[in-house]
This record gives sequence, structure tokens and C-alpha cells, in this order.
Amino acid sequence: MPALALAQSVLTSNASSLREKWYRNSAEQQLTAQCMKRLGFAYPIPYAGSAPSLNTSTEFALGRGYRTTYGVTQETLVDAPPSDPEADKPGYQLALDGPPGSMRKLIFPGEAAVAYGTGGCHGSARSKLYGSVGAYMLSIYLPQIENNLFEEFISRDQTYLSALDTWQACMRSDRFSVADPSDAIGSLLEIADKTSEADLMRRQTALAAADASCDGPSHLRQRTNQALGKFVGSLSRQTLTQLNDIARSQAKANQIAQHVIDLAP
Repeated sequence: MPALALAQSVLTSNASSLREKWYRNSAEQQLTAQCMKRLGFAYPIPYAGSAPSLNTSTEFALGRGYRTTYGVTQETLVDAPPSDPEADKPGYQLALDGPPGSMRKLIFPGEAAVAYGTGGCHGSARSKLYGSVGAYMLSIYLPQIENNLFEEFISRDQTYLSALDTWQACMRSDRFSVADPSDAIGSLLEIADKTSEADLMRRQTALAAADASCDGPSHLRQRTNQALGKFVGSLSRQTLTQLNDIARSQAKANQIAQHVIDLAP
């Protein structure tokens, strides 16, 4: 894959990339728990819910198959880690995070920086998946930074804005008042814990169906991806190199994660 396309793939979300992320996160927790068990500690694995289905739509791509959704369920809101009865046990935090001397700093474009630990079972799990903890941290934080910059970039892209106006008008004709697909997802997250799972799914499938119907005449996602291509083309060589490094480390992590999850009890 050409360098620009590879870099762009890191900043794009679709059903497949969401599933890959779910597997990587789940494998990280499994590897951490296995490491802690070898050291004599119990590490509770946070509940991750089910892997996103291939009919999940994002702001960059429509889901595939019958009855598309945005992947929002009441499980989506269960993101707090479980209570850890052994957290105060002597040696637990050292086993989990490593000694203070294992701290490193990663500096991003614009001089933003994040400190992170490389030791302990967290470091071991992340290194096994991504090759190094530094590669893991880069894959977590740099896409967030660049996606925030892309939001500013796309707000000035007239071709995208014209498509968005057409999409919004189409959605209003179907009695849905949402600013864009991301706002549609946010509107569902707001009600997810205030209604039944059946009602949430009913609203979600209706909203996603209208979105898919309006995407055709507006070409919204086509224009979104075109704008992302222009944004990626404007990035510095350093940032492009880092995004390509992320793509390669994630590809490696995906293979390892699938193996870890397949072997999980």
C-alpha cells in the first residue's frame, strides 16, 4: 500500500478497524492478566462487550449487510474497570506498572508530550502486541491528535460542507435533526442508559437506515474520505512516517491479538 494510503488508513474508522481495535484491546487485557497470574496476582479483566459487527457504520464508511447500526448498545457505556480486590496488596502496583525508573516520554508534533511506563505487566503486554511500549503509545495518541486537527481542516473544506448540507437536508426530510454521522452516534449514546435495549436498537436502526439512504445522493462519506486524503497529503514527512509506523505495528498487533483471543479460556 502506498505511504499516503497507509497513513490515511490509520485515521479512518470502519467496521473492520473497529473490530481490530476490539481484538487488540481485549488481547492486551488477557496478556496483562496472564502476566499478573504468573506473578501471583489476580487481575480482573474489564468487560469489553461483543466485538463490533460488520454492519456497523462510522463517519467514514457505511456498515455492510442488512440493518446497519452504529454499534451503540447499553454495553457501550460499561467502560469503568472492575473493582480490584488485590490493588492494595504489597507488590501489586509494581508488578502491574513496573518501577518508577521505567518511565519514558513521547513528544508529538506541536510539542505535545505524554509520559508513560514501560515496565510491569502492562509494559509486557503492550510490547508483545506492538513490539514496544513506545509503539503502543504512539498508536494510541497520535491518531487522536491528527483526527482533532482533521476536524478543523474539514470544517473549511467547501466540497465536504456542500455534501454535508445535502445530507442534513435529506435527514431532516426523514425527521432526523443531527449535524453529521458523529452527532448521530452521540445522540444514541445520550439515551443508551435511559431507555430499553429494544427501543435503543429500534431508534438506532431507523437513524442508521436514514443515514445510509442520505449518504448516496449527498456523497457525504466519499467527500469525507476525499478531504481526509487532502489532509494526509498536507502532513509533514515526520508525521507521515509515524502514521506508517503505526499502521505496521497495528498490523502485527492484529495478528498476535487474534491468536491470543483464540487461545483465551
